[in-house]
Amino acid sequence: MNALPCVLVVDDHPPFRTAIRRQIAHDFEVLDASSGEEALELLKDHRIDVALIDLLMPGMSGMAVLERFRERSPGTECIIVTGDHDIETANQCLNAGASDYFEKPILDWGRFNQILRRAVQVAQLRKKAQVFGGDDTLLGSSPEMEHVRSRIRSCAPSSSSILIQGESGSGKELAARALHDLSGRTGPFIAINCGAIAENLIEVELFGAEPGTYTGQNGRKVGKFEAARGGTLFLDEIGELQLQYQPKLLRALEQGAITRVGGNQEIPVNVRVVSATNRDLKAEVDAGRFREDLYFRLDVVHVQLPPLRERSGDVKMLTYRFIQELNGLEGKSIRRVSPEAMALLERAPWPGNVRELRNALRRAIVLAQPDDEVLTVEHLDQLEGLAPPPARSGLPGLSPELLDLPYAEAKERIVAEFTVGYLKHQLHVSDQVIKRAAERAGMLRPNFSRLMKKFQVEIGAPSTEGE
Repeated sequence: MNALPCVLVVDDHPPFRTAIRRQIAHDFEVLDASSGEEALELLKDHRIDVALIDLLMPGMSGMAVLERFRERSPGTECIIVTGDHDIETANQCLNAGASDYFEKPILDWGRFNQILRRAVQVAQLRKKAQVFGGDDTLLGSSPEMEHVRSRIRSCAPSSSSILIQGESGSGKELAARALHDLSGRTGPFIAINCGAIAENLIEVELFGAEPGTYTGQNGRKVGKFEAARGGTLFLDEIGELQLQYQPKLLRALEQGAITRVGGNQEIPVNVRVVSATNRDLKAEVDAGRFREDLYFRLDVVHVQLPPLRERSGDVKMLTYRFIQELNGLEGKSIRRVSPEAMALLERAPWPGNVRELRNALRRAIVLAQPDDEVLTVEHLDQLEGLAPPPARSGLPGLSPELLDLPYAEAKERIVAEFTVGYLKHQLHVSDQVIKRAAERAGMLRPNFSRLMKKFQVEIGAPSTEGE
C-alpha cells in the first residue's frame, strides 16, 4: 500500500495532466482522469486526499464533479483548476465547497505546490480525527498539537498512570478517551469528576460500598474502580479531591486493589488510571493541599494540552469542522467564513479554549439567515470576549481588507487604485492637458490615453492654482 498522499487530476487535456504529474509525482501518488465520470469510478477504489478538478470539461462539468465529491467523499479536498479568469466563478466554486481555486496555465508552480500541500495537510488531519475518535479538539497542524498526538500514541499502550494538564475547555477528557481507544484495553472507559461529587459521597463513588453502609442503600454499591476493570478510569479535576480521601486513592494505585466502604475484603482491580486537572498540582503540593506521593504516582507520564490562544493557526481548521457539524444541527448552509470574520476568530483570546470557540460558532450560526452561505463579522458582532482584529503595522496606506485578499486580487486592486490616483495627479498638475500629463509621466500620449480609458479617468476642470 502506497503511504504517499493521493492526488487525483481530473482534466480532459492530456498535456496538462502530464505536466501536473511531472511536478508532483515525487511527493504524491498521482491518479488522473480525463472526465468526471472516470474520476467518480476511481473514487470507488481509492481514498483520494486531494482532487484537482478542471471546471470546463465535456460531459459532466467540474462543478458537478465537485458536488459529487462533496457527497461521496467529504474527506477529499477539492481544488478547481481552470482557464476561466473570472473572480465570480472563483467565488461560486468556493461557495460550492472547493478549498481553493487556481488559474491555468499554471505559471507560479511555487504557489501551486503551496496550495496543494495545504490541502493535503487538511485531508490528512481529517484522517487523524478518525484515529482519535473523530474529535476535532485533538486536530490541528500546530507543532504543539502534533506533540500531543505523538505523546498519546506513544504512551497509550502502557499501563502507567497519566496526568493530563490543561485549561478548561482544552480537551482533557477527549485526550483521555484517545488514550483509552489506542490502549488496546478491552474494558470500559469510566469517568468521574472529582469536583462534582459531594464530599461525603466521593469515597463511595470511587470504591463502592457494602450493603447497609449508609441510609437508604439497597444492596451493594459498585464503585468506579470496579466498573472500570480491564479498562481506563478517568479522574477528572483530580486537584479537587479532598486531602482526607487521597491516602485511600494512593493505596489503590500502589496495590492495584480496593476495599469497599464498610467492607474488609481487598478486591483486585486491573485499571489504568488517567487523571486531569487545570491546576498546577506541583504548586498544590507545595501549598500542602495535595499529597506529594500521590502526585508522583499520578504523574508517571505527563500530557500538557496547549490553550487555543497559543495555537491560533488551528482556529481556521477547527472553525470549518465545527461549521460542518453545526450546519446539520441548526439546519443552516454556511460554506465559508469571510476574511474579516476569520481574522476576528483568530485574534480572539478564547479563555474557554476549543469549547468556547464551538459555542461561539453555534451562536453565530443560529443568528445566520437560512440562505446565508458566508459567515461574516456581522454574525459575530454580538459575541462576547472577541478581540478586534490586530492593528496592521509597517504597511502604511494598505487597508486590512486588502491584506486579507488573495495576492493576485490584492495586487490588482492596489495597481488600479495607484494608477487612477497617478493619472489624476498628472492631469491636475498639467491643467488637464493629456499631452503635458503624458510627457510628465514619461509616456507616449496614446499609451496615457489608453490607461485613462481602461481605468475610466476623465478630464476634469483645469487647475486654478496660482491665480
